[in-house]
Amino acid sequence: MAGCGSSSDTAPGATDAGNDPAGSDGTQDGGSTSDAGKKTADAGGDANPNFGDAGPSFCAALATKPAFCEDFDHPSALADWDAVVAVAPGTASLSGAEYTSGPASALIATSMAAAGAYSSVLLRKTATLAANVNRARLSFSYFPTADVPMSGSFGIATLDISSAHLFTLYLRDPSATPGPALVEAVATDTRFALTNATLPLNQWTRIVLDVDVMNGKANVTFGAIKVLVDAAISNGTSKEPTIRVGSLAQGPVMGSLPATDAYIDDVTLETE
Repeated sequence: MAGCGSSSDTAPGATDAGNDPAGSDGTQDGGSTSDAGKKTADAGGDANPNFGDAGPSFCAALATKPAFCEDFDHPSALADWDAVVAVAPGTASLSGAEYTSGPASALIATSMAAAGAYSSVLLRKTATLAANVNRARLSFSYFPTADVPMSGSFGIATLDISSAHLFTLYLRDPSATPGPALVEAVATDTRFALTNATLPLNQWTRIVLDVDVMNGKANVTFGAIKVLVDAAISNGTSKEPTIRVGSLAQGPVMGSLPATDAYIDDVTLETE
């Protein structure tokens, strides 16, 4: 994560544990509310999902099918992604301990990051579409188990309209005045600070990153809280938007970044 707008999901030492036909990614590649009506497994619940008890899945129940949907509710869910990119010993796995739609979610576990080092675990998916994308909306449910680090940088999602037009959602960005931010990288990096963007611990929050490149606007919501409203962004289009969810972390110049665990569930990418 060399710069604010970096959407790199592979840092030195990262391993690709997923099915990535293109090979290594290289270097490219607040108050809030919990999800209403969603259920969470009891604290200390079984980490091994019972897929035999699964009912209709979140994705199957959607009336309008998005460009991509992942609810992690079948045993091979991680293979639905183009790649699971992790800096060892960080891992991504399916867990039944917490979820918004049962029986499972993705558990993203990073290791401690030494000074300046990466400690990232990201699920990556590129949608190949027939028509150009004028608007892309990434939505996912997020369950943090630890506070946002007080040093270094920590991102949780990226949305690339194209390989030259990138958006990164940070809970703590790598700028001179770090904090929650959306960073757009196109010809240059533009930082948009998020307001009231504190996520409650050990609760599910629905996060939505909505990028309208036709009209040049970006919006971000954490639950019912609008943390970014109609930020002015660059125009552009593509037929192959790419999303990443997980932990995009880098240690501070001095000291270290602690290991983190977070759960992610019910990821959708909608396009227009």
